[in-house]
Amino acid sequence: MTYFCDERFYHGVRDMGRRRGSRNKGFYYVKNRGWATEIEGRRVFLVHENGDRMREKNTPTADVKAAYLRAISGQDVEEPEDSVTVLDICQAYLAKVEDDGAPSTYEARQRTLFDFCFGLPSRFIRREGKLKKKPKPNDYIHNGYRPEAPRI
Repeated sequence: MTYFCDERFYHGVRDMGRRRGSRNKGFYYVKNRGWATEIEGRRVFLVHENGDRMREKNTPTADVKAAYLRAISGQDVEEPEDSVTVLDICQAYLAKVEDDGAPSTYEARQRTLFDFCFGLPSRFIRREGKLKKKPKPNDYIHNGYRPEAPRI
């Protein structure tokens, strides 16, 4: 019975992938074909500004990088019109917890999600009968995940 621990197996595994110390730049050279990149799982060959395919291996890295940026920026990225924000999801979750859960559970989750969405400590949560505190820039723990959250 043979196991996969003989020298031949390790030699083959060791040679797979990128060389040690190399970087993943997003583009690569295919022998006799030219410079390429992967976009949505498909190989796309890079082209010069005039539309000619980059076939030479010794093409300057700056030109290849510029072609790569043109290739990935040319892809249509559509954002749905009815997109749901993190804040909307957190508010819907808190409404469900308020209806179904214990009051202490609601308060604990509210404090955690307030920090998650706004980047502020729970002392800034609006409470009934108390004046609203205005946060200072140094009160923010992080930037928050709400699109209109103030940036520090």
